[in-house]
Amino acid sequence: MIELKKYVWIIAICVLIVAGFLIFMFSDSSVEDIVDTVKESSIVSSVDDELEACQDDICFLKLAALRDDTRVCSWISNGFLRDSCVNSDWKEDGCMFEGLIGEGDECWLSRAKEQNNPQFCESLRSGVVDCLYDLAVKNSDPSFCRGYGACLDQFVDEFKDPEACRLQADSDGCFDDLASEIGDASLCSEGTFYCEIKMIDDSDEQLEYAKKVDAQYEKTEFSVTKANSPDDLFSGYVGLDDRSMMILGGALETSNAEICFLLDDVVYSIPEVGTVSIQNACVTKVAFESGSASVCSKIKLESERVICDDLVNNDCEGKYKAVCALLS
Repeated sequence: MIELKKYVWIIAICVLIVAGFLIFMFSDSSVEDIVDTVKESSIVSSVDDELEACQDDICFLKLAALRDDTRVCSWISNGFLRDSCVNSDWKEDGCMFEGLIGEGDECWLSRAKEQNNPQFCESLRSGVVDCLYDLAVKNSDPSFCRGYGACLDQFVDEFKDPEACRLQADSDGCFDDLASEIGDASLCSEGTFYCEIKMIDDSDEQLEYAKKVDAQYEKTEFSVTKANSPDDLFSGYVGLDDRSMMILGGALETSNAEICFLLDDVVYSIPEVGTVSIQNACVTKVAFESGSASVCSKIKLESERVICDDLVNNDCEGKYKAVCALLS
């Protein structure tokens, strides 16, 4: 019992000595200094723990940015990433650093919204159109689409805004569709030859309208009478003047083969196919695009009607192969 008391007294004396030493050491320090020292010790310990937890350079780079501590950079093995860390690139006003750590899209998207700037959207690796469209809607201005067709298409579909059509690469086709959708023929002034005819539902009225427009064109002799390949007839319609293109386009856009017979009855000679008139070629393309073999019955010449039937029924091998490729 006496021995135990002796040890207790020894321990108490030691505690007093240590306490006195500490008071002496920190006698000139403020309470705040002591607290800061304790905090720093705690932070160092925390960083050490996180360093141990990191398994790759990106983790170390994120930790350096989080702590704003370039001492962590020495743990990074990749030279480029280490340089970025040493230079404290996380302090730069841009998204380059976020891109390095795999958070570039989040950064660009945030800046696009905060600064109302579509240029940031174009730096995204994915979701560019959605970002641009959101800004266009927010500002009620299709120019924020930056010419992206998918964005402008959405804007036209949602808001029926002609300005969005004007910004389209295929602006005349856009005006055609918009005019037809909202029933405003005035938009056809910026559309194609056959904008107004597409707005007519009745086939007889479509034909009468095509005749009326056809009458406005000066009748000129058709200059091209021979094609050298299926390309010339079925793809580019080489040699067709504006009048013929209007008629052909009107027939195709309305799937009305009767309009084809307003074309001059010029015959082409195609080595792989034989002779085909421009009228019957028009009917064949209407039949092919509409998938209706009954349209072929409008062709009076049997040899050309057979070509039409074969194409519509997908007989696309042999001599019709090149034609099928062009038609589809």
